[in-house]
Amino acid sequence: MKLFFIALVPENDLKRKLEEIKNSFATIYKAHRALKLPPHITLIPPFKIEQKKEPALIKVIRQTAANTYSFEIQLNGFGAFPPRVIFINVLNSIALNDLCNRLYENAQELLPGKPQREYHPHITIATRDLKRQKFDEAWPVFKKQEFRETFPVHHLYLFGHDGRTWKILGKFPFN
Repeated sequence: MKLFFIALVPENDLKRKLEEIKNSFATIYKAHRALKLPPHITLIPPFKIEQKKEPALIKVIRQTAANTYSFEIQLNGFGAFPPRVIFINVLNSIALNDLCNRLYENAQELLPGKPQREYHPHITIATRDLKRQKFDEAWPVFKKQEFRETFPVHHLYLFGHDGRTWKILGKFPFN
C-alpha cells in the first residue's frame, strides 16, 4: 500500500510568501513539521491504495483536472484547530467544493469514503509538533493579524509518501 493525497498549491510569489510565514513561525515557536510540505490546500486527505492502482488514480486526476476550469482562491486571515494547528483561512467556494466532490465521485473506486466532517479548506502554518504552550503564545498574535490574498489555481497536485517524506508525483493542468 502506498500513501497519497491530492491538493492545490499556490505558485510563485505567494508560495514564497507563505513559505516565509511558515519558516518564521517554525523559528519563533519551534514547530517545524509543517515545513515538510510546500504550502497547499488539501482536497483529498492522505489515503492508502495498492501501488498497482496508482496509474488508475493518475488517470482519474488527469481527467478531473482536464474537466476543470481555472478559478480563484481567496485567503482571509488565520484560523486554528486548538491546541496544535494554526492555519491561513481559505474561503470556501462553489468551485472549490465542486472540485473536491468531483474528485471523490470520479475516484470512488480508488478512494476511501468521503469524510463525514465538513470540508474546511486551509493552508497549514503549524501542526502536530506545536506544543500547547507555544500554541497559547502564538494564537493570540496570529488571530489578530490580517492576511488577504487571492490567487488563481491552474493545476491539481498528487503527493506521494516515499516512507520518509512527501513528494509531488504529478502536476495536472486544468482546462
